[in-house]
Amino acid sequence: MKKLASLICLLLFLCGGCSKPTPPTTTVFCAASLSKVANELWSGPADSLSLHSGGSHTLVTQYLAGAQAELLLLADASLEQRLPADKIAESSAFASNRLVLAAQQDGPADANLLLHDSVLLALADPKSAPLGVYSEQALKNARIAAQRVYLKDATAVLSTLDLGHADMAVVYASDLGHWPGLREVPGLDLSGHEPILYLAVLLEGAGPEARQLYQDLTSERGQAALKAAGFTAVAASAQ
Repeated sequence: MKKLASLICLLLFLCGGCSKPTPPTTTVFCAASLSKVANELWSGPADSLSLHSGGSHTLVTQYLAGAQAELLLLADASLEQRLPADKIAESSAFASNRLVLAAQQDGPADANLLLHDSVLLALADPKSAPLGVYSEQALKNARIAAQRVYLKDATAVLSTLDLGHADMAVVYASDLGHWPGLREVPGLDLSGHEPILYLAVLLEGAGPEARQLYQDLTSERGQAALKAAGFTAVAASAQ
């Protein structure tokens, strides 16, 4: 019995020694509209990225409340002002975007339907997502009778529209490329908002994988990926 017990212990020891070490996890807080590009640009082991996607305002609030992260990818550059200066290693504006009115492929042909109060217009909540702030600014002087339905972030708005729970929605132009069931609806000027500026914030203590993703966003490869995803370059005056 002693020999058997010794053999079992030896086998357990050998099995433990053969197991692959778990790669360290890199935690990135990412605006919902950027999650696909962030995953595409990630160059580390696939199982080492912990990507938390959501509304940028919510992500910053979570970080300030103690949630750990190494890199913040935000859809509103002004949110940097809420972060403690001593926690920021580097920051860089890396992309812009535009707003569009969207509907399902067989939905309204133009924006005139928004003149009816029986229509549902999906919007991001300004309290949780920059998309909501930009949308409210853009719609401030628009003649719209449609009922407004507020959702937590860009992904929630797109999902609601795609499922047919809203007639139209205001979304980022970059998002339409990932939702084949949706299309842009003409006839509504949505340009009356502050510039949409995406900001990467590398936090103190960030590891090499987070630093690499931060650098990749402004690299030629990163800018090509952003352009292919529907984002636009940052105007020199906005940087």
